[in-house]
Amino acid sequence: MPDSAYTLPEVNDDELLELEAAIQDAQRRRSIDGLNVFGFGEVSMAVGWPTAEPRFIAKRMLPMRDARAVTEPLDAIDAFAQRLRDAGGRVLPYETRSIQRPDGNHVGYVVQPIVPKEQLAETVLATETPEAGHPLLVAVRDFVATCTDDDLALDAQVPNFAWRDGEVWLLDITSPAGFEGDELAYPLAELTEQLVPRVLRPLLAKATVDIFSLYRGRAGALTQVAVFLHRVKADAWVGPAIETFNEVLDEPIDPAEVEARWERNVKDFPKIKFLVRLQRAWQEKVRRTPFEYLITDSFTGEVL
Repeated sequence: MPDSAYTLPEVNDDELLELEAAIQDAQRRRSIDGLNVFGFGEVSMAVGWPTAEPRFIAKRMLPMRDARAVTEPLDAIDAFAQRLRDAGGRVLPYETRSIQRPDGNHVGYVVQPIVPKEQLAETVLATETPEAGHPLLVAVRDFVATCTDDDLALDAQVPNFAWRDGEVWLLDITSPAGFEGDELAYPLAELTEQLVPRVLRPLLAKATVDIFSLYRGRAGALTQVAVFLHRVKADAWVGPAIETFNEVLDEPIDPAEVEARWERNVKDFPKIKFLVRLQRAWQEKVRRTPFEYLITDSFTGEVL
C-alpha cells in the first residue's frame, strides 16, 4: 500500500544536529522556549524543525554512548511499522535516523512530515458532534481490528492518528511492543531504564509489562483508546466510542473499567514523573553529568 497521501521531506544530518543542539539547550534551561513542540509523549516530544518555519517533525530517542543501543530500537520501529503495513494499516511516512554528536553520543530520531492541524484526529473530535458509528471512530476501530493480534501491544490513542479522505494514518510508532507468551518484547527498555534510579529499575521493568499488557490485543487496544479520550478532553466521545468498539469485540468494554483506568492514570503519571525527577537530581548533582531528557507533563505540556 503506497504512502502517497503525505510526502516525507529530505532531511540531512546537519539539520538533525542543529535540532539536537537546540534540544540539549532546552534541557539545560528546562524550558521549551525556542522549540516548536507539536506534541508531548511519555519518552519523546514531537518537535517541528526549523523552529520558525518547520519542514518536518522529529521524535527523539534518548542518547546513548553505544551506537547499537540506538540502532536496534530504530530497527524495531521499522519492523513494527512494516508489520502494521503488511496487515493493511496506513502508517504516516517516516524515516529512522541515527546521528553522532560531537561528544560521541549517538541519538536516534524518527522523522515525519507535518500533518495539517485540521487533519489530526483529535481536531476532528473537537469540532464534530459525538455519536456512535462516527466514521473516525469506525476507522480507528477497524485499524486496530485489522492490525492487531493477541501478541501485539498497540497504542492506538486518537491523538496518534491523522484523518484524511475518510482514512486514518498512524502517526506514532515510537513504542513498538509485543509479547512472546507472557514475556514482553520492548526494544526501548534499555533507553527508558535511564529515566529512573537504578535501584528502582526492577520495579520499572514490572510496571512496563503491566502497562503494555493493557494495550495487548484488540480488546486491550480499543479499551485504551476509550480511556485516553479523557486525555484530550473528549469525554463526550467515550460512550459513543465504547458502543462503536463493542461491535467487533466478543466481550464488551465495561464503561466502569474505562473510568477506573483513567483515574489510575491520573494518580500514577505524576508518581512516575516524580521518580524521573529524582533521577535527574541525582545525575546532575551527584554524577555531575547532563540529564538527557526534558521532563514534561504529557497531559499539559508543562516543563517539570
